[in-house]
Amino acid sequence: MEVKKGTIYLIGAGPGKPGLLTVMATEVLSKADVVMHDHVIPSEILSIATNAKLINAGLAGYANIKHQCELAKQLVSHATMDTTVCRLKSGDPFLFGNGGETLK
Repeated sequence: MEVKKGTIYLIGAGPGKPGLLTVMATEVLSKADVVMHDHVIPSEILSIATNAKLINAGLAGYANIKHQCELAKQLVSHATMDTTVCRLKSGDPFLFGNGGETLK
């Protein structure tokens, strides 16, 4: 699959080890222009996104840093600038996460 500009990719970081990411997740991260990530994503995974602007959008403890609606607006704003955008969530974004809300 080709990584496309102007696209938002929703990726789960799985168990948190770079070697356990899917091939596609690694490819998207390596080509991303913007990575909006959860607070708990390990630095080893974030380091794959060598050319990306990293935006911490997750939870810090139990305090929500940014509201979900604001995060979605930021994702769309970046994607409309013809950039490759990645929303990187911890674990599986659809299991105990808000992947469904992110897609809306």
